Amino acid sequence: MKSLIIDTQPGISGDMFLAASIGLGCKVDKINDLLAKFKYKTRIKIKKIHSGHFKVNKLIIFDENLKHLELVEIVEIIRKSKLSETAETIALKIVENLIEVEKKIHNTHHLHSDEIASVDTLIDAVGAGLMIDDLGVKNCFITSINIPRFYKKGRKYPSFAPATLEILKGFKLRYIDIDEEIITPTGASIIKTLSNPRHLMSEFTAIKTSYATGNKQLKVGPNLLRLILADVDLNLRDEEIYLIETAVDDETPEVLSYLQEKLFKSGALDVYIHSHYGKKNRIGFTVKVLSDKNNLECLLDAIFKETTTNGIRYQKINRRKLFQEMKYINIKYGKVRIKISNIKGVSKIKPEYEDCKLLALKFKIPLKVILEEVKLKIPNLELKKK
Repeated sequence: MKSLIIDTQPGISGDMFLAASIGLGCKVDKINDLLAKFKYKTRIKIKKIHSGHFKVNKLIIFDENLKHLELVEIVEIIRKSKLSETAETIALKIVENLIEVEKKIHNTHHLHSDEIASVDTLIDAVGAGLMIDDLGVKNCFITSINIPRFYKKGRKYPSFAPATLEILKGFKLRYIDIDEEIITPTGASIIKTLSNPRHLMSEFTAIKTSYATGNKQLKVGPNLLRLILADVDLNLRDEEIYLIETAVDDETPEVLSYLQEKLFKSGALDVYIHSHYGKKNRIGFTVKVLSDKNNLECLLDAIFKETTTNGIRYQKINRRKLFQEMKYINIKYGKVRIKISNIKGVSKIKPEYEDCKLLALKFKIPLKVILEEVKLKIPNLELKKK
């Protein structure tokens, strides 16, 4: 599926994203036409420059109007622009992220920063929406998010702005030895709007690449953003989950059975329990649980409360999943859900056990009769090619 990969090297801002998008084939005239429609004198163009050893795009804004804009004005302009549904949704979300963080940090209903509330930010937000729509991408991925470790000399605040950190909550951040701002709040909002922190790429085929730079020049090297237009196999998806593990040697099977049920109800992705020989050659049980980040604390609490353990190990791990499609088939006894996945042209098809079990109990027939009926119907399924 056509996707966009945002590769910060090391930075991203609204103008860098727009410049790199235009390098992938998007039309700059679409944005200038929109500005003219609302009688702004501001115009943009792309200039090719050298940054380090790279020839890259740089966004040039002519007759820039840094007029302060309130939330109502920005939203009204976007909604009156008659953009496509995709472009409008993206543009509004980028602006709303900025507005919300300004309200939260500065405790005000009015925009605090002229850098956030100006015509160039409107250009960045609307431009990002237009570009994504124009490229026809369905998914966006972020490779890494680099943040500066140090304070810039003479500044009271860190080079990594509080607003930027607030916007990027939930994303994995990586310190690098730079004392300049390399991710702007608008750049952070674009990342949050377009990508999901849990979704990681497993593999992709590059179609086209584009590089852009901004106004910030770094002492350690070029400040670049690379966008990659790619074909990403969405049948394979990597994600970060948690493995929780503990061992007990003084619990009954009944307690552990109850614990397993409770863990599943509390959001566990999977729970498995097996016996082991522990210290002093005692027979005990190892409890292993898979969890996403949202349910981690709840599951840890449940294990502490329901068992005698005083310590739990947990670690972040990567999991690769196949995309799974669910379909219904009709057999003479009723409907059965079928789980379908595909990997490089090979389909995996499996009936939902609970559906088969219910039909077997309802008609008082062996489970294998239901499974055989399902097996006969499977060749007639229309499978989607991913």
